[in-house]
Amino acid sequence: MYMTTIQPQVDPVLVRTSYDSIVTAWANHDYKQTTDLSTKSIASIRQYRLVPFLNIRARAYGMKGYFNKAIQDANTIIKYAPESGIGYLRLGNLLHMQGRQSAAIILYEEALTKISTQDPDYQQLVQDKKKAEEENRKRVDMITMLPIKLVYDIFQYLPETTKAVACMDVSRGWREKISQSQILWRTILDNFDGCDNESAVLISRVVPHIAHHVKNVTISMENKKMGNTYLGYMRKGHFKRIKNLTLEGEAVNGISYMNTLMPFTDALWQMRNTLTKLDITSTDYQDSKIRISDLLFYCKNLQTLVMNVDCPLDGFIGEMENLAGPYNTLVDVELTTSHTAGQALKPLLQYCPKIRRLCLNGCISDVVDLVDELYNDNLEIFAYNPSFEITSLEEKDKEFYDGPPGLREIYTPNGGYGAQADGFLSLLRKNQKSLQTVYANVDMPEKQEAQGEPYSNFILVDEQWYFERLQHLAYWSDVHNDVIESMFLQSLKLCTTTPLELFSAVCSPRIPMITDALMKLPPVENIELCHTEYDDGNEDQRSSAIVQLFNYYATFSPLDQTFSKIWFEYCDFITDDVLNSLTQIKTIQRVYFSGTCTVPSHESLLVFLQKMSHQLTEVKFVDINHIGDDALNLLCKMKHLEKISLKQITEITEEGIKHLADNARALCSLNINNCIRLSDDTVLYINKRIKEFEYITEE
Repeated sequence: MYMTTIQPQVDPVLVRTSYDSIVTAWANHDYKQTTDLSTKSIASIRQYRLVPFLNIRARAYGMKGYFNKAIQDANTIIKYAPESGIGYLRLGNLLHMQGRQSAAIILYEEALTKISTQDPDYQQLVQDKKKAEEENRKRVDMITMLPIKLVYDIFQYLPETTKAVACMDVSRGWREKISQSQILWRTILDNFDGCDNESAVLISRVVPHIAHHVKNVTISMENKKMGNTYLGYMRKGHFKRIKNLTLEGEAVNGISYMNTLMPFTDALWQMRNTLTKLDITSTDYQDSKIRISDLLFYCKNLQTLVMNVDCPLDGFIGEMENLAGPYNTLVDVELTTSHTAGQALKPLLQYCPKIRRLCLNGCISDVVDLVDELYNDNLEIFAYNPSFEITSLEEKDKEFYDGPPGLREIYTPNGGYGAQADGFLSLLRKNQKSLQTVYANVDMPEKQEAQGEPYSNFILVDEQWYFERLQHLAYWSDVHNDVIESMFLQSLKLCTTTPLELFSAVCSPRIPMITDALMKLPPVENIELCHTEYDDGNEDQRSSAIVQLFNYYATFSPLDQTFSKIWFEYCDFITDDVLNSLTQIKTIQRVYFSGTCTVPSHESLLVFLQKMSHQLTEVKFVDINHIGDDALNLLCKMKHLEKISLKQITEITEEGIKHLADNARALCSLNINNCIRLSDDTVLYINKRIKEFEYITEE
């Protein structure tokens, strides 16, 4: 690619002539002419000085595919230095890059009539013209010759800015192939990553040609003009197959503050037959004019509504009675608000009786009672202020399920204030035969809390609970009362038909009661025991109970054994005997240890790792004092270890981590979180050796 290094020089004869004219005007006391000639001469000299910088910038724009900007700079060079070949060479090169050889030939012919044969670039213009003529005779456009599927496979790896800004302008054939592809334009944004304003404008211009393919649109209005342009296209009905619309940040605020509410609702009406998901996120929603009732009114087939807004629900629920009847298509609702009360939620549940998945963050306690009051067996997933990733309906629909209709998953917060026991337990009672996942963090019943009473047996002593399809159970225990924990453990003893995939107990000192229940079941796949630190003198009993459970699991053959993951988090009962009994279970593949009290000693950990070296595929260590480079050396020798996560492990060294990256043969994922500070060179070094490497450190 030709890149001239010769800068155009200001013609000394021209300068002398200009100077003489200025002096003559001065001598004649014609001060206006003096200033006019001086200004013109200064401008000419400045323009000549700008030429090399414009030339470099034009080339850089061309390399990035921003041809409109590059060509503009090249034309400016020709304007500033019309007697120089630099501008013509640059413009010809850009045309060549675009495959426009005929246009380049015409340009070179024009240049050769204007440029002196003594110009240093004259011969280069001759050579480039000859090269363009040869290319024009023999050029083959492979894109127009390849099978259409292969063309799409090539283009789908290009960023949107390249597809829309560069490739669409190469030729009519390219434009037709790109604009006809459904695969290339499934998703479009009003502000692609790395897209400047001019490129955003260029992309927006091709939208009418490709909008009928688009299924997913995100509007952020970081560039307000572009956001409004996209809304305009929607309003005109260009997006005929759109399914998912996401509005973020300024887009939500702009609809309220820029008098675009009417165009927005018009756009929704145009998309009413195909739009099935609407996702709205805003941290400044207090004065927004967008109401849920209006969204449902204009979007007749909405199935999924996601709203994450800093506003109470009663501020944007709207007038649901305007729907004039039940809205039966909405099945998936996620609401994250600053405050959601049961009374505000009630109209939504009343008018949308087919909701299958309801995820609510920002709720107060009466929401659970309301969901229980209005419950119908269409609801399959209910999450109350969840701290976990909630299963999607798409995932749930792929699962085999032969049970009765009803609630299949229920979630509460991970610690903190839980759900009120009254409504929560009522939902459990109604759905014992259908529940598969229960995350139960339960607070005292309202009546007892108001009277300042401790828990009483609000679950009847002779009441039998039977969760016959339960697969995942996590609960937060109350150290002062074992009513709910006893209920769950008693119910597990009856659940002998369905293997339990997850058992998680948080803040429970009653480990012997837990192990007694688990030993009456087939081996659990994943056991998590968290925050069991009590100065009650019963640590030995808890240790003995865990050893007994692990010894029992060790008696199963690998064919009958499913126990593969253990997570001990801040547990005070882990002894050498516990770790040794765990090593006897040959199916353990994943080990998570968290908390300084979890590992009895440095030597115990090393012995444990040595014994487990042939079977572990994943380890996670958090806030443990007994892990140094010698432990990392043992991890290096594990043939099947694929994933390591280290957090707040401060006794390791930079050299130890590099040695781990070099020698852990199966390792493909490494997470270092607030352990030690690594140099930039080390981070780069590890990134080259580990497929997935994440390094986090507090500044």
